[in-house]
Amino acid sequence: MKVVWVLLLMAFSLHASGQSVEKLRKVADEYYGAERYLEAAEFYEKVISLSPSDLESRYRQAFSYLKSTNYNTAEEKFSALSLISGPHQPSSIYYHGFLTKIKGDFKAADSIFSTFLQLEPASQQKLLSLVKFQKAGCELGMRLQRAKPKYKLTSLTDVNSDQNDLGVIEWPINGNLMMSTTRKVHALQYYDPKFGDYLPSLMSYGKTNNNKWKETSFFKKLNTRWSQGTGSFTADGRTFYYSDCNKESTCKVLVTTWDGKNWAEPAQLDTTINMPGTDVKHPFVTASADTIFFSSNRPGGQGGLDIWMSLRIDSVRWTTAINLGERINTQGDEITPFYSPAYSCLTFASNGLAGYGGFDLYLAKQLSFFEPKVFNLGVPFNSTLDDTYLFLGKNGYLSSNRDGNELDVMTFPYGNLKEFFEYIMTNDAIIDFQYYTASSLDLYTFRMDDYQGYDIFFPTGRDSDPPTFNTTTELINIHGADVLPGELVRLTIDSRTDILTLANQSGRFAYLLSPDSISNKYTITTTSKQRAVGNEVDTAGSFYEYAYEKVYFNYGSSYLRSETFVALDDLVRQFEESNIALIDIQTHADSRGDKDYNRTLSEKRGVSIMKYLLSKGISEAKMRVFAFGEEEPISENDSWYARFFNRRAQIIIHTEAQVAYNKPETFLVMRALDLKSAAQNLGIAPNKLKEWNGIDNRDLAEGHTLRVFDAEHRTPSMRNLINQKDIDDNFFLYTVKPGESLESIARKFKTIEELIYEINQLEEDLKPGDEIIVML
Repeated sequence: MKVVWVLLLMAFSLHASGQSVEKLRKVADEYYGAERYLEAAEFYEKVISLSPSDLESRYRQAFSYLKSTNYNTAEEKFSALSLISGPHQPSSIYYHGFLTKIKGDFKAADSIFSTFLQLEPASQQKLLSLVKFQKAGCELGMRLQRAKPKYKLTSLTDVNSDQNDLGVIEWPINGNLMMSTTRKVHALQYYDPKFGDYLPSLMSYGKTNNNKWKETSFFKKLNTRWSQGTGSFTADGRTFYYSDCNKESTCKVLVTTWDGKNWAEPAQLDTTINMPGTDVKHPFVTASADTIFFSSNRPGGQGGLDIWMSLRIDSVRWTTAINLGERINTQGDEITPFYSPAYSCLTFASNGLAGYGGFDLYLAKQLSFFEPKVFNLGVPFNSTLDDTYLFLGKNGYLSSNRDGNELDVMTFPYGNLKEFFEYIMTNDAIIDFQYYTASSLDLYTFRMDDYQGYDIFFPTGRDSDPPTFNTTTELINIHGADVLPGELVRLTIDSRTDILTLANQSGRFAYLLSPDSISNKYTITTTSKQRAVGNEVDTAGSFYEYAYEKVYFNYGSSYLRSETFVALDDLVRQFEESNIALIDIQTHADSRGDKDYNRTLSEKRGVSIMKYLLSKGISEAKMRVFAFGEEEPISENDSWYARFFNRRAQIIIHTEAQVAYNKPETFLVMRALDLKSAAQNLGIAPNKLKEWNGIDNRDLAEGHTLRVFDAEHRTPSMRNLINQKDIDDNFFLYTVKPGESLESIARKFKTIEELIYEINQLEEDLKPGDEIIVML
């Protein structure tokens, strides 16, 4: 009886222990999923004490220590896991090497990464790329360890605290230092349990009589309960740009002005900078405030936070932001830009370029016109932990957690900017680009006297307009009934091909298709999620096919533009409804946003065109929409005008009888013009532009399109108008400097004088300040 009792007691204890482990693991996983890593690590420790063989919990605990910057403990945990075979071994080896690297033991870290390569984990391609990247950083670290630093960093002890202190900049008005801090600054300040700090607030310091820094209150009014991040001032110190992260968990750039006593109520910059639903941080504005650099995770970047750039249009508007490209931006994060016009250099922090570890500081400078070189600032500016927020004013400043604790402000004297930048570029610190081969914007163009809003891009081969056919194409017919009148009906051929049409007022629908586009596996569904049945495929005869003109859309919009209405009205006028057998509406989006969003947006654009043509008497049965999303761009370039031309609909018309019709060329307005100036540029009468485009005597805004039918029109100045066919040509806007001539500019950029003359339609000698297009 006693034996039975003992066995029952043991079984009960094991069952209770199992329940306890499951409850603890659930709590730990909840903290882990919420990114509250300090609490997660604590609960995983309890799980592991009861279940040491739980490798998933051991891995998550190690990762929690890493994310909460407890690097020594994280290294110990990953080192143990790296010796255990299983699904977590490759990533454990990677993190063991990474944590060894940030301790400064580059040789040992390189050996650990080599161990990873010996495993040859075929399913770990992304991790394999990271290992190669980290090995490049180890090689750089070993190379730069031999350097004897010219500069010396010291801690700004009067300013630093036991919390995070970061992003010092100088206020030009009185020489005060301004920064962000996670210490308790004011009563209404939220606490962030994820990192165990208060949300950052703005703080400033001024010099006392004994040359010490003492806290001032100049910026306290700008603080809220949420996060305020440091930014930059204009040259006079009266305008301040900074970041603000609110309860919506998105960060925006705000601007405020100083009236001599107080800061005005801050205002958000427009949506070209503060794109809805994305984070925008670390603004740096040039002294004259006509260029802004910032970090953002907006669509269209390389991954993570990227550095972007925009130019001022007027007091409240900015140009569409431009990504600085793959030489600067990576799949990691690029943050805290600082631009020096004195030597045309951009400095920034990145954890995605080969470096010592964590965030390193880098210098980007053009040496060849199209391929800027990127240099790691090396010691003493970079450490194996995080080094960010470089600012060069009367003194140099940066923020670093190299002591293993919180971020502190470091300072250094640097002499003059040219001497500093030349030291970096001659210190064997250039980044090996074997893993970063794509070209990007040249930093020469960042200077405002050379760059006026149109980014440089590179030829990738041009897609010509779809040809106009004068041959016949056999079509087949699928039709059905009994759906809701006016309902959107979708025919799905495969995972990439949907064809949309509308049901008529009798609840009938039809598709005309080429024989090679259909399969026996098609399905038909409706917007009400009801399955529809297609009848047998019938042969529908042979028809003539014409590529009608393209029409375009504003960013993120499916609304028809004014010139699109005119183009569609012309379609109805030139192609009689009784002669039309089918209208294909092939719609596209640019690459910003994710693929599913862009596919849905393309569908909406096609439906907008279909509904307008329906209102003009074209039957639903004669129209269908192919939505391609971002998959078939006209151009791979990331300029604002290339993206505009990618946001298009190509209309293909099938007719029973041949049709002679006029097809225009399309020009995009590159900068605001009045109608008379546009007509002069093209060498045609203003009344023709009015007729072809349905416009009156008004200004044409940047981004407007013009339809031009006159075959005798002249090629306009590309400064003002660009043909869709020319978007992949290699050109940029340049401002003529004193003493320069057409000959010297051509020689400078290794191009042909006659080409500059022709594309600018020059009628007189160049003068300083003239803006011209240079094509390479």
